[in-house]
Amino acid sequence: TKLGLIWHAKKGNHFFDYDGAPVHRYLGADSVVYEVEQSLRRLGTDHIDHYITHWQDATTPVPETMEALDRLKTQGKIRSIGASNVSIADVEAYLAAGQLDAVQQQYSMVVRDMERDLLPFCADNNVSVLSYSSLALGLLSGKIGPDRVFTGDDQRKDNPWFSLANRRKVAALM
Repeated sequence: TKLGLIWHAKKGNHFFDYDGAPVHRYLGADSVVYEVEQSLRRLGTDHIDHYITHWQDATTPVPETMEALDRLKTQGKIRSIGASNVSIADVEAYLAAGQLDAVQQQYSMVVRDMERDLLPFCADNNVSVLSYSSLALGLLSGKIGPDRVFTGDDQRKDNPWFSLANRRKVAALM
């Protein structure tokens, strides 16, 4: 479940369209509680070990989001709280509002931005760090050679990491 990306209501900020329908970033307390309840029902469980917000919603103050998450944690419905795709300012706001257990950011051998500021900040504030896209959308997997063609809605089609010249460089390093 991607907490904070909603298809069922037009609240928050428009993020993208999927199959012609708008998807919004929204982390209001009403949506946080609704999304957790829906996830628990779909998963057939009474708790979620780690619940992560995705893409901070500029229309909802972080304290409102954290109050809902803390309440769900107190109720035992979630066991830890995380935030994904955040800035240091976002992490500071989460920490000011409650216990943030972890952040999750894009991180790989080709995307290392968080090493400069976010990793040290999290270490200093006892916040764990998780990565996503560690193989850079498959670029670092050794499975995407120079002959691969990206078509249709494949997000790698127009990504400069996947240019023929770059894939040749990566293949030579593998």
